[in-house]
Amino acid sequence: MSATTRRTRRYWVESIDDNRCVLHGTNEEGEPVAVTYWAPDGGGYVRRVSDRNPGQFGQQVCDRLEGLGSTLEWSGKRPLVELIRAEARAAVRAAAAEDRREYPYGPAPVPCPLPWEG
Repeated sequence: MSATTRRTRRYWVESIDDNRCVLHGTNEEGEPVAVTYWAPDGGGYVRRVSDRNPGQFGQQVCDRLEGLGSTLEWSGKRPLVELIRAEARAAVRAAAAEDRREYPYGPAPVPCPLPWEG
């Protein structure tokens, strides 16, 4: 991708049940990827389910679905899918704002801000 081409990364979040959902999208190479998120029934810290360690809770997730920062906590009052959608939107908005600061005179390559490495 050239420095003058902006490529939009599309994603969507699919609900499995009230406390599990899957974030679908494409990685830097345009290949389809999916990340599953889980939280305990009734609320608690959100975790990324890892395909590498099946049956394990997985890594805790932070704001904007990142690996560092304030740990993301689900209240359990609404479906988890709503929280993950909001955090994915926040990650994309933050990446776009950073691009505008770094490249004020035109479009820049947009790194995928979503956590596709599981």
